[in-house]
Amino acid sequence: YLYNMAHSLVMVIFFFPGGGKHKAISVPMNIDFCIHRLGEWIMLLLGESVLSLLIVETSMSKDYYITFYCGIISVVLLQYLHFRSQPHHASEHAMRRNKNAGMVYSYLMQAYSFALVSVGVSFKMLLYEFIYEANGGYKLRRLLQLLRDSAMRHLAGGGGPKYSTDERQQRVANFFCGSLAIAWICLDLMILTHQGLRSNMRRCECQITKKISKLGVLFTFIRVGLV
Repeated sequence: YLYNMAHSLVMVIFFFPGGGKHKAISVPMNIDFCIHRLGEWIMLLLGESVLSLLIVETSMSKDYYITFYCGIISVVLLQYLHFRSQPHHASEHAMRRNKNAGMVYSYLMQAYSFALVSVGVSFKMLLYEFIYEANGGYKLRRLLQLLRDSAMRHLAGGGGPKYSTDERQQRVANFFCGSLAIAWICLDLMILTHQGLRSNMRRCECQITKKISKLGVLFTFIRVGLV
């Protein structure tokens, strides 16, 4: 998979002719159709994140419901950020801009999709932490699971659990933060492929005075700091 991706990237960037001449040796894409299908793909991935929050056992703890509703809000904001930042017409898309931008966009979309899947998985992992540790109604189930795991490890000749509870929870938190950060980075880089670096830098200029806007620079640093 990685070899094919690297081979395609090198072939398109270094060997395909630029200036739109690559269409003479390749089949042109219907970019409006691709925008529509990729939008449906992102909605599917975000829907899987919502299902990850819904298809779990419930708990009566406060932390469980805080995590649940924060997860729902996170998915809604991810959906808003994506469709607010991505073009809706072929003339504004990276695949119409040039072949190199279109190729980089396609790879960023793959990484972005992986990150969204990981965000959905991390939501379920966070909820299960509160189910296992904060809900007293699951003590018997946890005890039976612990006895079964202990018996399986004894028969297999294995040792105890690899990570403690605190270490496991920290790893779950790191997994969530890393997945969300990768999704944001890919989203920002996809914006650059659509409009280019110079065009995005001009967004920090005041429309009236044509000078650098301090407010625009401040929002840029806040966005980078969040990532």
